Amino acid sequence: MLVGLLIECETWRKLQDLWIASFLQPPYVRWLEAATLSSALELPRADWREYAAVKWVPRGLPWADPQSDGQASEAEPHLGLTSRQRLRRERGRDFAVILDELRQGREMAAEASVEINGATVAAKTAAADPGVGGGAAAADAGADSADGAR
Repeated sequence: MLVGLLIECETWRKLQDLWIASFLQPPYVRWLEAATLSSALELPRADWREYAAVKWVPRGLPWADPQSDGQASEAEPHLGLTSRQRLRRERGRDFAVILDELRQGREMAAEASVEINGATVAAKTAAADPGVGGGAAAADAGADSADGAR
């Protein structure tokens, strides 16, 4: 059953790549050229072709064994076998968006005097105010951090 699932996932990935190459990228390039030549879109650089090489992020496909997948995702970047960007793309996520969300989560946590370390959340002033660090703000901050660690 696992082999069949792997074959199906690989087929879907190839279909996604075909869809991007055939039905997403060509109209995007034509739109970009037309929009810049008609001055409907102003770009910082004059040559519109510099902006044609975009990265499409298709929907990611879940793995049959999420625990093993999570362990491999944690180990592979440390071993130099892949990058965090590639791992996120394979799951249909944009690494830049994740970084922005993590930054925003840390800023929100700092404003709420909550410290985020990896998947743990601790209140900086818990001894002074037992109410700090609990509730939805701390849970949301911890969720941001845990999502980025995956």
